[in-house]
Amino acid sequence: MDTYLADSPVTIAYVEDAVGVPMQSYINSGVLLMDLAALRQCNLGDRFLALLQQYDFDTIAPDQDYINALVHDHILRLDQTWNTMPTLPTMNQALTRPNVIHFNLFAKPWHYDHVMYSDFFWQYVPDSGYADEIALAKRNYSKDDVATDDANAEELVTKATALVADAGNFKHANERGVQVRV
Repeated sequence: MDTYLADSPVTIAYVEDAVGVPMQSYINSGVLLMDLAALRQCNLGDRFLALLQQYDFDTIAPDQDYINALVHDHILRLDQTWNTMPTLPTMNQALTRPNVIHFNLFAKPWHYDHVMYSDFFWQYVPDSGYADEIALAKRNYSKDDVATDDANAEELVTKATALVADAGNFKHANERGVQVRV
């Protein structure tokens, strides 16, 4: 599940009423394990391109939303430890043993203090060969950068709200008989 989108009624409505899938089964595409033979067999690439060319659905997370809309019924969801994302304060407690941490969107420990799971990140920085560059990036992350992140987060919510009402979204197209799902 995409824990960032699952934290707000606006983005939950977007997932369910624009993309057209239940929030609990909507996946984040940051970490994927794909059965390429099965994707070829159902002609996912051709289906994706046809939908993109004919409808060009507007989205807030293009690859992720297309994957969810097209193959929602064919996804094997792995345990959340394989795509663990920092959550907002209203979400669940941190997982104690994540396998893969995905610092998505604005929750970057090399920009902000107190990011969930940052202790794992900082544990490996000294051996990364990029410790100086990472420290410099953190020191140089300015108030303007923070303001840009805040504006982008607000824009994401505004766009999500508009796309729920858009008659050209995935869910409405599917309801009109457009074969969105594979």
